[in-house]
Amino acid sequence: MTTLAPQPVSAPASVPQAPHPEGHTPVLRCRKITKRFGGLVAVDQVDFDVYPGETVALLGDNGAGKSTLIQTVAGVHRPDGGTIELDGKEVDIYSPLRARD
Repeated sequence: MTTLAPQPVSAPASVPQAPHPEGHTPVLRCRKITKRFGGLVAVDQVDFDVYPGETVALLGDNGAGKSTLIQTVAGVHRPDGGTIELDGKEVDIYSPLRARD
């Protein structure tokens, strides 16, 4: 009997994005968002878009990085990598107060 060590689960390197009708610019675009806490990679190169009028859900197992991702976009944590765009303009969200502006 062979015993295998558990392997970490990771998302595909690139998730294809469906084209949005009418060519709208996303209200929020995140590309390759990464957040580390010491040696722990909490969020690993996450891409997602939110278009005007959309309702979006973020699903995942406990400990998958959902809260960390949202806190990073909201300015609670600074991303260690990646970009955030609001209305097509790259922004640096370094605090929750800045996220509200």
